[in-house]
Amino acid sequence: MGTPPIIRWIIADGHQRRATEYTSRLLSSLIGGRAEIVPHADTAAQHPSVYYGDHATNNDSASLRITPDRAFWHTVEQGGDPSPVASRLWRDIEFPIWDRSAAAAVGRDTAVKLCPVDPIAAAFFLVSRIEEWRSKASDQHGRFPAKRSWLVRHELIETPVVHDYAAAIAESIGLKTPFDSSRANWCHDRRFAVAFTHDIDRLRMHGPLWQDVRRSIGALRFAGGRRTTAKRFRSRALTRNGRQRDPYDTVDQLSQWHARNGNRATFFLINTKPSATDADYSCGEPRIQSLIKSLTDQGHEVGLHGSYSSFDHPERLGQEKSGLERIVGAESRVTRQHYLRFAPQTTWPAHIASGFKIDSTLGHAERFGFRAGLAVPFRPWDFRADAPFDLWELPLVMMDVTAREYMKLTPQQAIERSDLILRQIARVGGAAAVLWHNSSFDDIDWHGWPDVYRAWLSEAARLEGYSATVSEIVQSWRDYLDTLAMP
Repeated sequence: MGTPPIIRWIIADGHQRRATEYTSRLLSSLIGGRAEIVPHADTAAQHPSVYYGDHATNNDSASLRITPDRAFWHTVEQGGDPSPVASRLWRDIEFPIWDRSAAAAVGRDTAVKLCPVDPIAAAFFLVSRIEEWRSKASDQHGRFPAKRSWLVRHELIETPVVHDYAAAIAESIGLKTPFDSSRANWCHDRRFAVAFTHDIDRLRMHGPLWQDVRRSIGALRFAGGRRTTAKRFRSRALTRNGRQRDPYDTVDQLSQWHARNGNRATFFLINTKPSATDADYSCGEPRIQSLIKSLTDQGHEVGLHGSYSSFDHPERLGQEKSGLERIVGAESRVTRQHYLRFAPQTTWPAHIASGFKIDSTLGHAERFGFRAGLAVPFRPWDFRADAPFDLWELPLVMMDVTAREYMKLTPQQAIERSDLILRQIARVGGAAAVLWHNSSFDDIDWHGWPDVYRAWLSEAARLEGYSATVSEIVQSWRDYLDTLAMP
């Protein structure tokens, strides 16, 4: 990686200065440049620069001038509804706006360009998840509904748009489009990085007889239900007779599969009392402890899959974490919440209070895509402290259940849509996590779907992706930020 360019951000606006500096540094990292933040213009400056304020001095040397969207920042300060009132195109990219009277564009051939939108406000709006902080809407699991997301409503959820905001700024100040080569080496000479992750919710398809009966009754409502029911009870008989493994008992096979392909994956295990809403196993069982040892011996990562009720209970989450650490024999740094239950006001603080360093919950259960508009690890914003959380988030962009249960895709449709997501990550030279449950490899309820996961693996390899654990990818990104002298 060559010497990164210096990007001067002239933050002349005093409102929400910490938030604007945080966003400016983030955008610089996406561009591949080192952020230099100053309060006023300097005619002697020789670096590409962005002026952010209402009025520039006559000798302003900035390459791009951005007028803050006062309506947005007023909402941030006063605690109102952060919903954009409209959107506007700049360089063929859609930006949210809150002030319809924002500056109009100046011709591209002028010495200083006046930006017609506020990309700093737009990026902060998406990355900070302020629409979730301020929303009271929730689904049956207490999650922010994807349909309420600005990105979903504008059909931008499957594009990492904050990277495109950074590219628009880069091009406007005379820098090369950042996705071409400036960050080509941040993830071990690969184009992008992907963490293949597995949430271990259930290890037994065939529990009490009534469970198989209930599933079979449900299956009879659909085409092929009788055939599925017959396969289920044949599988039950074979499993009970010891002639086959339970269809959900695939974790060790999966880990060996990854190892043969040179991949290290992250496995999230639930560590609480077995229940209908949580796991059907206990991490204290000898067979589970043996499984955990096998995973770590093969170089995989074991993280905590926070129980259903732990997403807003730091004490409960801390107990689950310490219990898993005793079993693993090492610190548990990585977590993801069961059912992707998440609320920014409570979940991130609970993670920090419990001692976690990395989370990978931030993805919509209902849709593939980039919930915060980002495809890199980032430190989320804490509105209460007016500073970033001491926690890293690796975005979750795809899940098996999302494709089958929520988006109602066929396996072939899921392959096509997931290929698009992986190409987007590769396009911006980013990183993200994908999720496939161990229970989604069975040939009864998930017939044809294992081919989807194999397609994820092959497409990531074809696109020259770097496959590693969640912790390894976050550390690689942090090492890259160190080269930019960024916190």
